[in-house]
Amino acid sequence: MVGPLHQVIESIRRRIAALPLLAKLLAANGLVIVLGATLGTVAEKALTDTSAFALAALFAVGGVALSLAINYAILRIALKPLTDLTDTVGRVQDGHTAIRVPTLRDQDPDIGRLTNALNTMLDRLASHTATIEVHREQLRALSAKVTTAQEEERKRIARELHDETSQALASLLIALERIDAAIPPDLSDLKVRLTAARQLAVQTLSGLRALIADLRPLLLDDLGLVPAIRWFATERLESQGIDVDFRIGDGIPRLPAQVETALFRIAQEAIANIVKHAEASQVKIELTCKRDLVLAIEDDGVGLDLESPIDYDGLQHLGLFGIRERAIAMGGTSTFTSIPRQGSRVQVTIPFESLGILHDHKDSRIARG
Repeated sequence: MVGPLHQVIESIRRRIAALPLLAKLLAANGLVIVLGATLGTVAEKALTDTSAFALAALFAVGGVALSLAINYAILRIALKPLTDLTDTVGRVQDGHTAIRVPTLRDQDPDIGRLTNALNTMLDRLASHTATIEVHREQLRALSAKVTTAQEEERKRIARELHDETSQALASLLIALERIDAAIPPDLSDLKVRLTAARQLAVQTLSGLRALIADLRPLLLDDLGLVPAIRWFATERLESQGIDVDFRIGDGIPRLPAQVETALFRIAQEAIANIVKHAEASQVKIELTCKRDLVLAIEDDGVGLDLESPIDYDGLQHLGLFGIRERAIAMGGTSTFTSIPRQGSRVQVTIPFESLGILHDHKDSRIARG
């Protein structure tokens, strides 16, 4: 008896659950009316000695209580899927896009369609997000290849200018000096012209050396990152009357060539921004390798009107977008903070794991993994 009765009850429950919400409410209120009439008739016969006022009050209270109880139970059951939908939307808003609304076999058809629609949108969002992420990684990989090719071409041009063009200019200067020494003193006009030619050659050679340094400083390839940054900061900042405070951590050896190039370009961009925009009097440059490789460049200039780290895409003209992309390409992060009239700070953090480098904290040495 228990088995068949349980099956009948379960079948009724499923049929009720599959009804639309409006049908459930109408059925609930119809049940309230039927129960109210039945219980009222029974109570009226049982309470024949009770006054009409007391009987009316009893019916009113009992009817309201019964109506509230049945409607609460029906609404609690009927609206539970909506509660699940609301919870799911809230969690998606918090960033949990992998969550889905559970689909029940027997539920309100309208809520079922809403559930399927929401899950479908979340599936499409996940698919589009995955596609965008794949394209973003491909774009970053392509950007890294372009950057590498660009650096190799810069290196090649810088080497050719240094080995050929600058050497030719140096030889020209020597030749002009010998010609000047061979000209008789009475040919003063010719000597003046020759002196002007020598000065022009010296200026050209100086400009060529500056161009070579901007293209690819030879110090970076020959001596490494720290001497290259120190030299560039000295040339660009101290020549403008800006004091530079270098704080270089112990035990920083030669890093992989791509890492040194990327960090140097980051420092180069940050220093160029300081010279152009900061109006600073002091700059602090830190390079440490305690837990991660950290490069930080801070100035005491005019700063920017910001209360929190900025949106890089809005300040591409400051080179911050390029700094961020170079940091991401090395598996690291970058931050830029600024306070009006107190200066700005650029910091790039690169985990050693991302560089294939093992760091020994005991003796502060770095070895290639």
